[in-house]
Amino acid sequence: TPSGNRPAAGWQDGRMIYDSDRNRVLLLEDSDLWEYNPVSYSWTEMFPTGMTDSYREDFGFAYDSHRKKAVVFAMEDEEEPPVMRIWEYDAISNSWEERIPVGEQPPLWMQMTMVYDKNARKMVVFGGEHCFMEPTPICSNTNETWLWDGNSGTWERETFNSNVPVKREDHQMTYDTLSRRSYLIGGESEDTLGNFNDLWSFDTGSESYP
Repeated sequence: TPSGNRPAAGWQDGRMIYDSDRNRVLLLEDSDLWEYNPVSYSWTEMFPTGMTDSYREDFGFAYDSHRKKAVVFAMEDEEEPPVMRIWEYDAISNSWEERIPVGEQPPLWMQMTMVYDKNARKMVVFGGEHCFMEPTPICSNTNETWLWDGNSGTWERETFNSNVPVKREDHQMTYDTLSRRSYLIGGESEDTLGNFNDLWSFDTGSESYP
């Protein structure tokens, strides 16, 4: 049983990742960040500097093990219209830094999944909902795949000549270091396609879902 303070009951929209360099688990909801130490079985609220207070729902959260940063990709609605932001957390300085992408960027996006491809050294973001504010606000499922390069600060939209997973949300993704692939399973569609139990793998090197 964890000792000391712990996150309050009722967290529903947070995300949890593992910091493999420090052997810590990070839990983020909105701007509240907690760290769990599996050795001492204890939680610590971090109170980092830098990140703006905002409501973040169904965001992407993954750990960049090469740059030793926890990365957040989220739609924020503290201003109108909403904006997409990328934040990086440095555990050594206990601070957030906003990254300003260069070049093409994804549209407003939520309910996506994001994993870190250790071989390509890029974040892989798939699925969820793209949102458009004009002429009237509307969000709909997407099956786009985008790559975020934290070194260059650029986004790349993947295009495919092969089959790809259908549009969906509420799916799960993880990265396998042995096969060097991102794996995707499940989810649901907002239209008549219903729920899914299909399994896909994505190879960043060949840009394909075989």
